[in-house]
Amino acid sequence: MADYTPIISRLEKADRADRELDVFVYAAVYGWELAYNRNNLLIADTGKFRECIGTIDPGKHQRNFSTGRDDIPRYTDSLDATIALCERMLAECDLRVEKWCGEYLASAEYVASADGDDLIFAGSGKGATPAIALLLALFRALQEQESD
Repeated sequence: MADYTPIISRLEKADRADRELDVFVYAAVYGWELAYNRNNLLIADTGKFRECIGTIDPGKHQRNFSTGRDDIPRYTDSLDATIALCERMLAECDLRVEKWCGEYLASAEYVASADGDDLIFAGSGKGATPAIALLLALFRALQEQESD
């Protein structure tokens, strides 16, 4: 059973699109465990670290993150990438994103059938970008499904 609480917490704190956060979203989708080893972000595989997925450069004025993985979409910056992820993770979902009073609000809702009953799972989010708001809605809907 997946626990999306850590990625939801990271997304709630996001104040801008962030490549490091994109990596954490990707990891949450694929069930990877990530861990920092000094300035390297590693993918853990059964207790042994398998691959370096990103590097942190503390920088003089700001912390910088880079990844050599071009296959990881820019989820926090691209609404198209986030919509594609929602459609993959939540079959036949209804998505909504709007800007209201300067904030981006989103919702994701889908129906899952279990034992002949239709169950509706929904999530909502408020974020710094439309994509972050929609990612929050996605992971909250998935978390609701996991807790049911």
